[in-house]
Amino acid sequence: MQVQDRQAELILILQDLNDYNRWFSGQPRSLLDRLRYVPTLLCHAFGEMFSMGGQLLDVLYPYLCLVYLASSLDFLLKALFGLQSVFDDCFVILLLFIMYHKVVTQRLAG
Repeated sequence: MQVQDRQAELILILQDLNDYNRWFSGQPRSLLDRLRYVPTLLCHAFGEMFSMGGQLLDVLYPYLCLVYLASSLDFLLKALFGLQSVFDDCFVILLLFIMYHKVVTQRLAG
């Protein structure tokens, strides 16, 4: 029984090694192989984009905040929710200041 477990483990290791070599060797991969990795790649991409270390967030966030504050949707929310919408705007402005502080400290450090 133990010999069969070791053989099964060895087969899994060899399959993983072959997958790794196929993926990073530069050889062409099938479309199916590429599609299998899409969920993992998307998870890493969104995690990096929207983390505080992500550069896409640094570029897009200020513009998205300004668009939100100037949009008619914001005026509609103010009419419907009143004071709660004002606090929402204050939170967006606070996040803009945080992003600005981050950019300034990165420039001074680098």
